[in-house]
Amino acid sequence: RSPVLRETLLAVVAFILVLAPLVFFHELGHFLVAKLFRIGAPVFSIGFGPRLFGLRRGGTDYRVSLVPLGGYCRMAGEERRLEGLPPAPDELPAKSVGARFFIYSGGVLMNMLFGLAVFPVLFRIGVPFTRPMIGETAPGGAAWQARLPEGHEVVSVNGGRVFEFGHLFTAIALGDPKETTLRLRDPRTGLEKDH
Repeated sequence: RSPVLRETLLAVVAFILVLAPLVFFHELGHFLVAKLFRIGAPVFSIGFGPRLFGLRRGGTDYRVSLVPLGGYCRMAGEERRLEGLPPAPDELPAKSVGARFFIYSGGVLMNMLFGLAVFPVLFRIGVPFTRPMIGETAPGGAAWQARLPEGHEVVSVNGGRVFEFGHLFTAIALGDPKETTLRLRDPRTGLEKDH
């Protein structure tokens, strides 16, 4: 498998794994602050679209929906904003501007708390990456035409450090199209030289 395909698949999986908890905690923030101000929440959904499964408890339908990207917390009275009807005491429009500010800010505040809890764990575990190594060069390809030695590590592109394989393409694409200087490290000797 090519490093680019592996990096792309890893990025897609990471996106899904990061998005789901972020959305959950964001919507949970809105939900908890709404409950604090005694606002009803008819729906708390992870995902959009048709309901797949869930449970109804305390006037709220806690559900998982078909489209897994995103989610929402529907608060009582949101749909009344355009109807001009007087709001009930447990509806969002009945609350003060300050209360509504905290309710809408609840998602952002929860994301901040989630980040404060998760980032130290991620930094402790570490993040996998693919070293920018020159693999087998295909005849006629750019690396073959430049006579790049297989097995060498790219240390920098045009003087800018390169730490992982995916960054290599970006650094080359954003560089001077007429001349690109790569600093390579020989894995046997550890010596570096420009190419």
